[in-house]
Amino acid sequence: MTSPIESPLTPIPENNLSPSPSKSAAKKSKQLLVILIGVGVLAFILLITTIVFSIQSNNKSAQLKTATQDGAKAGAEAQKAADDKKFQEAQSSDTRTYTAPEFAGSFSIKLPKLWSLTVTPNEGTNTIAAIANPEYIDTKVERYALRFSLIDQPYTSYKTKLDQQTKQKVSASFKGLTASATTLSGIEGMKYVGQISTKIPNGTVILVPIRDKTFSIETDDNAVYSEVFNSILSSVKLKP
Repeated sequence: MTSPIESPLTPIPENNLSPSPSKSAAKKSKQLLVILIGVGVLAFILLITTIVFSIQSNNKSAQLKTATQDGAKAGAEAQKAADDKKFQEAQSSDTRTYTAPEFAGSFSIKLPKLWSLTVTPNEGTNTIAAIANPEYIDTKVERYALRFSLIDQPYTSYKTKLDQQTKQKVSASFKGLTASATTLSGIEGMKYVGQISTKIPNGTVILVPIRDKTFSIETDDNAVYSEVFNSILSSVKLKP
């Protein structure tokens, strides 16, 4: 009896051709880890980018808010200044004349009709002092729209203090004072503009000699009253 002939090619089991389950799982785990690391790095970069843009956006918003507030404040101040100027112009359009007593030289000056005026005469020294202000005079304030006076002191000695102030250096406490020659009612004198005193940082004073005395006229606030003040100056009539 003849034995069956075995085929020289023995079939290989299919499971011998595939990688082992343990190696495949390790490979997939490694790939997943790489992917997770990449996603993590990308998320971190995105987070940092978001934070940076958020900070920049907040800074720009803060700057814009500050600029808007500053602009609004400056606009409000400019509008207030314009309104004050218009109000003063309206008030000064109609005037009344004040004439000093004979002992004080009978000088005259035109003031806005709506301004209040207080006068303190001193017949013993033949002098006079006056304050004028829109609407009413508040004795508690330190600055007024207008002051004028006839001072019992020679012109050359009275102006010495202001002349010395013009030589002071500008500093944090002193904003400066300038002097220039001027004429008031045909009389030559001096005009001082700037910080008249610690309480009057931006005013104007004009001094002229009147016989053995000094006539002084002043505004304590150039920013508000300069135009009205100049109009008043043109109306002053002095008797040398």
